[in-house]
Amino acid sequence: KEAKAMGRADEEAKALNEHEAVFGRYRGYTPPEYHSHTNEALYITMSEGHRIAVDVTLPAPLPSGVKIPTVLSTTRYWRAKQGSAVDDLDLFFTSHGYAFIRADERGTGASFGTWLNMWPRDAIPDYGETVDWIVAQPWSNGRVGAIGVSYTGTTAQLLAAANRPAVKADHHRTGCEGPERCDLV
Repeated sequence: KEAKAMGRADEEAKALNEHEAVFGRYRGYTPPEYHSHTNEALYITMSEGHRIAVDVTLPAPLPSGVKIPTVLSTTRYWRAKQGSAVDDLDLFFTSHGYAFIRADERGTGASFGTWLNMWPRDAIPDYGETVDWIVAQPWSNGRVGAIGVSYTGTTAQLLAAANRPAVKADHHRTGCEGPERCDLV
């Protein structure tokens, strides 16, 4: 696990050096500070009683008392790939000092409850309660962002409807490529 993270950090450093040679350094960029991670799969119990499955990936070693922001991605397509719960996106964010949380939407993947349709209205409170759980963790600095493409992009947008002050940003891309074409998931 550490060798993979170190290899990725080396690749990122090489790519950054090549980019800097042509375009200069990004203002405000900081190189990765963590070269390993921890990952834990667990359930968060919602107020309605169903449980939402999440993978919590943290930078390692995370010193005691250090508080970090979180990136959240909620999906209906199984949050974890068979054989590996952590992918390059998780590792990018954790190497830069973020927690990365992947969640299965209610009634999908390993989560309990009923999934009735795409982007169900009753899932929005789950998004908010997931944020509440995140900010209550000892490693959380109380700031949460959401990320996603297509279905997960829409869940990132819908997180705003949960109206939690801890949600500071979302970075999403939906299936729409312009006003004349929108691929529905």
